[in-house]
Amino acid sequence: MTFALAAKRSGVSLHICNDQIYGFIPVPLDNREDIEDDKQKLINIKLEILAFQGSLPLSQNLKKFVSYPKKDTMSMSKVYVINLLRRPERRRRVKNCFDELGIAVQVIDAVDGRILNYTILKSKGITVMPGYIDIYEKRPMTLGEIGCFLSHYNIWNKVVKNKYERVMIFEDDVRFLPYFRQNLTVVLDELQRLNLEWDLLFIGRQVRQDQDESLVEGSQRLVHVGYCYWALGYILSAQGAKKLLAAKPLKNLVPVDEFLPILYDKHPISDWKEKFPKRNLIALSATPLLVYPIYYIGDSGYVSDTTDSEFVPQDGEKEEDAAANKLNIRDEL
Repeated sequence: MTFALAAKRSGVSLHICNDQIYGFIPVPLDNREDIEDDKQKLINIKLEILAFQGSLPLSQNLKKFVSYPKKDTMSMSKVYVINLLRRPERRRRVKNCFDELGIAVQVIDAVDGRILNYTILKSKGITVMPGYIDIYEKRPMTLGEIGCFLSHYNIWNKVVKNKYERVMIFEDDVRFLPYFRQNLTVVLDELQRLNLEWDLLFIGRQVRQDQDESLVEGSQRLVHVGYCYWALGYILSAQGAKKLLAAKPLKNLVPVDEFLPILYDKHPISDWKEKFPKRNLIALSATPLLVYPIYYIGDSGYVSDTTDSEFVPQDGEKEEDAAANKLNIRDEL
Protein backbone atom coordinates (compact mmCIF):
# COMPACT_ATOMS: atom_id res chain seq x y z
CA MET A 1 0.00 0.00 0.00
CA THR A 2 2.88 2.36 0.81
CA PHE A 3 4.55 1.46 -2.49
CA ALA A 4 1.33 2.08 -4.44
CA LEU A 5 0.84 5.47 -2.78
CA ALA A 6 4.46 6.46 -3.47
CA ALA A 7 4.13 5.38 -7.10
CA LYS A 8 0.95 7.40 -7.51
CA ARG A 9 2.56 10.53 -6.07
CA SER A 10 5.55 10.02 -8.37
CA GLY A 11 3.36 9.68 -11.44
CA VAL A 12 4.28 6.01 -11.98
CA SER A 13 1.54 4.00 -13.69
CA LEU A 14 0.64 0.71 -11.94
CA HIS A 15 -1.18 -2.26 -13.50
CA ILE A 16 -2.71 -5.33 -11.85
CA CYS A 17 -2.26 -8.86 -13.18
CA ASN A 18 -5.29 -10.91 -12.09
CA ASP A 19 -4.64 -14.19 -13.88
CA GLN A 20 -3.74 -15.82 -10.56
CA ILE A 21 -3.87 -15.12 -6.83
CA TYR A 22 -0.70 -13.48 -5.52
CA GLY A 23 -1.95 -12.68 -2.07
CA PHE A 24 -4.51 -10.72 -0.08
CA ILE A 25 -4.54 -7.11 1.03
CA PRO A 26 -6.77 -5.52 3.69
CA VAL A 27 -9.10 -2.63 2.97
CA PRO A 28 -7.71 0.50 4.65
CA LEU A 29 -9.65 1.95 7.56
CA ASP A 30 -11.52 5.18 7.05
CA ASN A 31 -11.86 7.99 9.57
CA ARG A 32 -14.98 6.47 11.17
CA GLU A 33 -13.39 3.08 11.93
CA ASP A 34 -11.21 1.90 14.80
CA ILE A 35 -9.01 -1.05 15.73
CA GLU A 36 -12.02 -3.35 16.23
CA ASP A 37 -13.06 -2.71 12.65
CA ASP A 38 -9.54 -3.53 11.56
CA LYS A 39 -9.66 -6.83 13.47
CA GLN A 40 -12.91 -7.79 11.76
CA LYS A 41 -11.48 -7.00 8.34
CA LEU A 42 -8.49 -9.15 9.17
CA ILE A 43 -10.81 -12.04 10.12
CA ASN A 44 -12.62 -11.63 6.77
CA ILE A 45 -9.33 -11.91 4.89
CA LYS A 46 -8.18 -14.90 6.93
CA LEU A 47 -11.45 -16.72 6.15
CA GLU A 48 -10.97 -15.97 2.45
CA ILE A 49 -7.45 -17.38 2.56
CA LEU A 50 -8.67 -20.49 4.41
CA ALA A 51 -11.17 -21.12 1.63
CA PHE A 52 -8.26 -21.60 -0.77
CA GLN A 53 -5.45 -23.15 1.25
CA GLY A 54 -7.03 -24.59 4.40
CA SER A 55 -4.56 -23.26 6.95
CA LEU A 56 -2.54 -20.14 7.75
CA PRO A 57 1.23 -20.60 8.12
CA LEU A 58 2.39 -19.19 11.44
CA SER A 59 5.90 -18.85 12.79
CA GLN A 60 6.51 -20.40 16.20
CA ASN A 61 7.95 -17.07 17.29
CA LEU A 62 4.68 -15.28 16.49
CA LYS A 63 2.18 -17.75 17.94
CA LYS A 64 2.18 -16.00 21.32
CA PHE A 65 0.88 -12.85 19.65
CA VAL A 66 -2.10 -14.57 17.99
CA SER A 67 -5.42 -14.86 19.80
CA TYR A 68 -8.84 -16.12 18.78
CA PRO A 69 -12.31 -14.97 19.84
CA LYS A 70 -13.98 -16.67 22.77
CA LYS A 71 -16.28 -19.34 21.35
CA ASP A 72 -20.05 -19.54 21.63
CA THR A 73 -22.88 -21.14 19.65
CA MET A 74 -24.57 -17.88 18.58
CA SER A 75 -27.76 -18.65 20.53
CA MET A 76 -27.99 -22.16 19.06
CA SER A 77 -28.31 -25.30 21.15
CA LYS A 78 -25.58 -26.82 18.96
CA VAL A 79 -23.61 -26.01 15.83
CA TYR A 80 -22.75 -29.02 13.65
CA VAL A 81 -20.53 -29.52 10.62
CA ILE A 82 -20.72 -32.74 8.58
CA ASN A 83 -17.42 -34.22 7.40
CA LEU A 84 -16.22 -37.53 5.98
CA LEU A 85 -13.41 -39.14 7.95
CA ARG A 86 -11.51 -39.65 4.70
CA ARG A 87 -11.53 -35.89 4.09
CA PRO A 88 -9.28 -34.74 6.97
CA GLU A 89 -8.07 -31.70 5.00
CA ARG A 90 -11.64 -30.39 4.89
CA ARG A 91 -12.06 -31.05 8.60
CA ARG A 92 -8.93 -29.05 9.43
CA ARG A 93 -9.95 -26.20 7.16
CA VAL A 94 -13.49 -25.83 8.46
CA LYS A 95 -12.37 -26.08 12.11
CA ASN A 96 -9.83 -23.33 11.43
CA CYS A 97 -12.66 -21.21 10.03
CA PHE A 98 -14.79 -21.70 13.14
CA ASP A 99 -11.79 -20.81 15.31
CA GLU A 100 -11.52 -17.48 13.48
CA LEU A 101 -15.27 -16.88 13.83
CA GLY A 102 -15.37 -17.80 17.51
CA ILE A 103 -18.06 -20.43 16.99
CA ALA A 104 -18.09 -23.65 19.03
CA VAL A 105 -18.77 -26.44 16.55
CA GLN A 106 -19.15 -30.20 16.79
CA VAL A 107 -17.89 -32.21 13.84
CA ILE A 108 -20.23 -35.05 12.86
CA ASP A 109 -18.68 -38.02 11.06
CA ALA A 110 -20.61 -38.31 7.81
CA VAL A 111 -22.07 -41.62 6.67
CA ASP A 112 -19.72 -42.72 3.90
CA GLY A 113 -21.49 -43.94 0.77
CA ARG A 114 -18.48 -46.14 0.00
CA ILE A 115 -19.35 -48.49 2.85
CA LEU A 116 -23.02 -48.80 1.88
CA ASN A 117 -24.52 -51.58 -0.23
CA TYR A 118 -27.90 -53.13 -0.93
CA THR A 119 -27.65 -55.54 2.02
CA ILE A 120 -26.93 -52.75 4.51
CA LEU A 121 -29.72 -50.56 3.14
CA LYS A 122 -32.22 -53.40 3.31
CA SER A 123 -31.23 -54.28 6.89
CA LYS A 124 -31.80 -50.65 7.93
CA GLY A 125 -35.17 -50.47 6.18
CA ILE A 126 -33.92 -47.86 3.72
CA THR A 127 -35.74 -47.80 0.39
CA VAL A 128 -35.10 -45.39 -2.46
CA MET A 129 -38.29 -43.82 -3.81
CA PRO A 130 -39.55 -46.07 -6.63
CA GLY A 131 -38.87 -44.51 -10.00
CA TYR A 132 -36.55 -41.79 -8.66
CA ILE A 133 -34.38 -40.29 -11.40
CA ASP A 134 -32.19 -37.23 -10.99
CA ILE A 135 -33.97 -34.33 -12.70
CA TYR A 136 -30.94 -32.99 -14.55
CA GLU A 137 -28.52 -35.87 -14.96
CA LYS A 138 -31.25 -38.46 -15.62
CA ARG A 139 -29.60 -41.05 -13.39
CA PRO A 140 -30.57 -43.14 -10.34
CA MET A 141 -29.68 -42.12 -6.80
CA THR A 142 -26.10 -42.72 -5.69
CA LEU A 143 -24.78 -44.30 -2.52
CA GLY A 144 -23.01 -41.03 -1.79
CA GLU A 145 -26.33 -39.19 -1.85
CA ILE A 146 -27.74 -41.72 0.60
CA GLY A 147 -24.73 -41.22 2.88
CA CYS A 148 -25.27 -37.46 2.73
CA PHE A 149 -28.96 -37.81 3.57
CA LEU A 150 -28.26 -40.13 6.49
CA SER A 151 -25.67 -37.68 7.85
CA HIS A 152 -28.29 -34.93 8.02
CA TYR A 153 -30.92 -37.41 9.24
CA ASN A 154 -28.70 -38.43 12.17
CA ILE A 155 -28.47 -34.80 13.27
CA TRP A 156 -32.26 -34.37 13.04
CA ASN A 157 -32.53 -37.35 15.40
CA LYS A 158 -30.09 -35.72 17.81
CA VAL A 159 -32.21 -32.57 17.89
CA VAL A 160 -35.32 -34.51 18.91
CA LYS A 161 -33.57 -36.93 21.26
CA ASN A 162 -31.75 -34.17 23.16
CA LYS A 163 -34.69 -31.73 23.04
CA TYR A 164 -32.59 -29.00 21.42
CA GLU A 165 -34.42 -25.77 20.69
CA ARG A 166 -32.55 -25.03 17.45
CA VAL A 167 -29.32 -26.08 15.79
CA MET A 168 -27.17 -24.75 12.95
CA ILE A 169 -25.93 -27.32 10.42
CA PHE A 170 -23.13 -26.94 7.85
CA GLU A 171 -21.51 -29.15 5.25
CA ASP A 172 -17.72 -29.04 5.22
CA ASP A 173 -17.26 -27.27 1.86
CA VAL A 174 -18.81 -24.10 3.26
CA ARG A 175 -17.31 -20.68 2.52
CA PHE A 176 -18.22 -17.85 4.88
CA LEU A 177 -19.04 -14.42 3.54
CA PRO A 178 -17.50 -11.35 5.23
CA TYR A 179 -19.08 -10.30 8.52
CA PHE A 180 -20.79 -13.68 8.90
CA ARG A 181 -21.49 -13.32 12.63
CA GLN A 182 -22.83 -9.79 12.31
CA ASN A 183 -25.10 -10.68 9.39
CA LEU A 184 -26.42 -13.81 11.07
CA THR A 185 -27.21 -11.76 14.18
CA VAL A 186 -29.25 -9.34 12.06
CA VAL A 187 -31.19 -12.21 10.48
CA LEU A 188 -31.91 -13.84 13.85
CA ASP A 189 -32.99 -10.49 15.30
CA GLU A 190 -35.50 -10.12 12.47
CA LEU A 191 -36.90 -13.57 13.19
CA GLN A 192 -37.44 -12.55 16.79
CA ARG A 193 -38.68 -9.02 16.09
CA LEU A 194 -41.32 -10.20 13.62
CA ASN A 195 -42.26 -13.15 15.84
CA LEU A 196 -42.25 -15.43 12.81
CA GLU A 197 -43.25 -19.07 12.82
CA TRP A 198 -40.55 -21.13 11.11
CA ASP A 199 -39.09 -24.61 11.03
CA LEU A 200 -36.05 -24.29 8.76
CA LEU A 201 -33.97 -21.24 7.87
CA PHE A 202 -31.53 -21.51 4.97
CA ILE A 203 -28.33 -19.51 5.22
CA GLY A 204 -26.67 -21.25 2.25
CA ARG A 205 -28.36 -22.84 -0.78
CA GLN A 206 -28.55 -22.78 -4.57
CA VAL A 207 -31.24 -20.29 -5.53
CA ARG A 208 -33.11 -21.01 -8.77
CA GLN A 209 -33.71 -17.99 -10.99
CA ASP A 210 -37.10 -19.29 -12.11
CA GLN A 211 -38.49 -19.14 -8.57
CA ASP A 212 -40.42 -16.13 -7.31
CA GLU A 213 -39.30 -15.66 -3.71
CA SER A 214 -40.95 -12.75 -1.95
CA LEU A 215 -39.65 -10.91 1.09
CA VAL A 216 -41.31 -11.74 4.38
CA GLU A 217 -43.61 -8.87 5.27
CA GLY A 218 -41.79 -6.31 7.40
CA SER A 219 -38.39 -7.90 6.75
CA GLN A 220 -35.37 -6.84 4.71
CA ARG A 221 -33.34 -10.03 5.23
CA LEU A 222 -35.81 -12.92 5.01
CA VAL A 223 -37.65 -14.49 2.06
CA HIS A 224 -40.22 -17.23 1.60
CA VAL A 225 -38.36 -20.11 -0.03
CA GLY A 226 -39.11 -21.59 -3.43
CA TYR A 227 -37.73 -24.78 -4.96
CA CYS A 228 -33.97 -24.74 -4.39
CA TYR A 229 -30.96 -27.02 -4.06
CA TRP A 230 -28.25 -27.78 -1.50
CA ALA A 231 -28.25 -28.24 2.26
CA LEU A 232 -24.97 -26.35 2.62
CA GLY A 233 -26.01 -24.37 5.67
CA TYR A 234 -29.29 -24.07 7.57
CA ILE A 235 -30.82 -23.57 11.00
CA LEU A 236 -33.35 -26.16 12.15
CA SER A 237 -35.86 -25.77 14.96
CA ALA A 238 -37.06 -28.57 17.24
CA GLN A 239 -40.45 -28.51 15.55
CA GLY A 240 -38.79 -28.65 12.14
CA ALA A 241 -36.74 -31.72 13.10
CA LYS A 242 -39.89 -33.48 14.31
CA LYS A 243 -41.66 -32.75 11.02
CA LEU A 244 -38.74 -34.07 8.96
CA LEU A 245 -38.58 -37.31 10.95
CA ALA A 246 -42.36 -37.77 11.04
CA ALA A 247 -42.37 -37.89 7.23
CA LYS A 248 -40.44 -41.20 7.46
CA PRO A 249 -38.11 -40.28 4.58
CA LEU A 250 -36.10 -43.52 4.71
CA LYS A 251 -39.10 -45.36 3.27
CA ASN A 252 -39.10 -43.17 0.12
CA LEU A 253 -35.58 -41.85 0.01
CA VAL A 254 -34.51 -39.01 -2.29
CA PRO A 255 -31.48 -36.70 -1.98
CA VAL A 256 -31.73 -34.35 0.99
CA ASP A 257 -31.97 -31.25 -1.20
CA GLU A 258 -34.97 -32.79 -3.00
CA PHE A 259 -36.61 -33.94 0.23
CA LEU A 260 -36.59 -30.52 1.90
CA PRO A 261 -38.51 -28.75 -0.94
CA ILE A 262 -41.00 -31.62 -0.92
CA LEU A 263 -41.65 -31.12 2.79
CA TYR A 264 -42.19 -27.36 2.43
CA ASP A 265 -44.39 -28.09 -0.60
CA LYS A 266 -42.43 -26.28 -3.30
CA HIS A 267 -41.18 -29.24 -5.30
CA PRO A 268 -42.24 -29.22 -8.98
CA ILE A 269 -42.81 -33.00 -9.27
CA SER A 270 -46.25 -33.81 -7.88
CA ASP A 271 -45.72 -37.60 -7.99
CA TRP A 272 -42.85 -37.23 -5.52
CA LYS A 273 -44.84 -34.96 -3.26
CA GLU A 274 -47.70 -37.44 -3.09
CA LYS A 275 -45.36 -39.87 -1.30
CA PHE A 276 -45.35 -37.41 1.62
CA PRO A 277 -48.96 -36.34 2.30
CA LYS A 278 -48.07 -34.01 5.19
CA ARG A 279 -45.98 -31.23 3.65
CA ASN A 280 -46.15 -28.51 6.28
CA LEU A 281 -42.50 -27.58 6.88
CA ILE A 282 -42.21 -23.78 7.16
CA ALA A 283 -39.03 -22.74 5.34
CA LEU A 284 -37.47 -19.28 5.14
CA SER A 285 -34.12 -18.09 3.85
CA ALA A 286 -31.69 -15.33 4.62
CA THR A 287 -31.17 -12.86 1.78
CA PRO A 288 -28.51 -12.27 0.79
CA LEU A 289 -27.16 -15.67 1.73
CA LEU A 290 -24.43 -15.92 4.37
CA VAL A 291 -22.44 -18.91 3.10
CA TYR A 292 -21.56 -20.38 -0.30
CA PRO A 293 -19.65 -23.47 -1.42
CA ILE A 294 -15.91 -23.16 -2.00
CA TYR A 295 -16.11 -24.80 -5.41
CA TYR A 296 -18.80 -25.08 -8.05
CA ILE A 297 -19.19 -27.80 -10.66
CA GLY A 298 -16.49 -27.31 -13.28
CA ASP A 299 -14.13 -25.39 -11.00
CA SER A 300 -10.58 -26.63 -10.66
CA GLY A 301 -10.46 -28.56 -7.39
CA TYR A 302 -14.18 -29.44 -7.38
CA VAL A 303 -14.87 -32.83 -5.80
CA SER A 304 -18.28 -34.31 -4.97
CA ASP A 305 -18.48 -37.33 -2.71
CA THR A 306 -22.25 -37.50 -3.21
CA THR A 307 -22.69 -37.56 -6.97
CA ASP A 308 -19.32 -39.12 -7.81
CA SER A 309 -20.15 -42.51 -6.31
CA GLU A 310 -21.85 -45.75 -7.27
CA PHE A 311 -25.53 -46.00 -8.06
CA VAL A 312 -27.81 -47.61 -5.50
CA PRO A 313 -28.05 -51.34 -6.32
CA GLN A 314 -31.60 -52.49 -6.86
CA ASP A 315 -33.14 -55.63 -5.42
CA GLY A 316 -31.28 -58.60 -6.90
CA GLU A 317 -28.73 -56.42 -8.73
CA LYS A 318 -25.08 -57.12 -8.08
CA GLU A 319 -22.84 -54.32 -6.88
CA GLU A 320 -20.64 -54.60 -10.00
CA ASP A 321 -23.73 -54.36 -12.20
CA ALA A 322 -24.72 -51.09 -10.53
CA ALA A 323 -21.23 -49.74 -11.17
CA ALA A 324 -21.39 -50.81 -14.81
CA ASN A 325 -24.79 -49.17 -15.24
CA LYS A 326 -23.33 -45.95 -13.88
CA LEU A 327 -20.59 -45.99 -16.48
CA ASN A 328 -23.10 -46.67 -19.27
CA ILE A 329 -25.30 -43.75 -18.26
CA ARG A 330 -22.30 -41.43 -18.00
CA ASP A 331 -21.26 -42.45 -21.54
CA GLU A 332 -24.75 -41.58 -22.77
CA LEU A 333 -24.63 -38.19 -21.04
